[in-house]
Amino acid sequence: MEDAQQNKNVPVDDDVDLNPDDLPEWRHVKKEISKMQRKLDAYEQRSTTSTAENRIRSAFPDFDDVVNAETIRSLREMEPELAQSIADSKDLYNQAAAAYKAIKRFGISQEDNFVSDRERVAKNNAKPRPTQTIAPQHGESPLSHANAFSNGLTPELKKQLYKEMMEARRN
Repeated sequence: MEDAQQNKNVPVDDDVDLNPDDLPEWRHVKKEISKMQRKLDAYEQRSTTSTAENRIRSAFPDFDDVVNAETIRSLREMEPELAQSIADSKDLYNQAAAAYKAIKRFGISQEDNFVSDRERVAKNNAKPRPTQTIAPQHGESPLSHANAFSNGLTPELKKQLYKEMMEARRN
């Protein structure tokens, strides 16, 4: 009877090393099964999350631009009940899709449709220019006089235009 009591007091090793011919005790088998179950649950969770993220990004290409910390905070301030309802959803895809649609519907996320145009303008402005385009034009073409009326009709300009009109009339 003393041997049975001593076996109960022996600490259980977490990693029991058994020979292939040994029979394991149920507590060791149960511990290994629970460890494997936790790993399997973690893999399933990662897989579910990855699948939901891929579905969201394929359904809503601008998801990252629309749903971010700032827009979520704004949604919580504007519609706290709706935001709480979305947060309580267990399905990650449905939660993300509902948040995206609510943010779009309430106009919280403002689209910038001209980003590509601004980038192109900035890129073109950074390009080197020929000296002819930088230097002021001093020719007789109508474009060279395009800025003549920017200050209004001055007396000098009025005299010059009158003179040109009279010369054109004589010819």
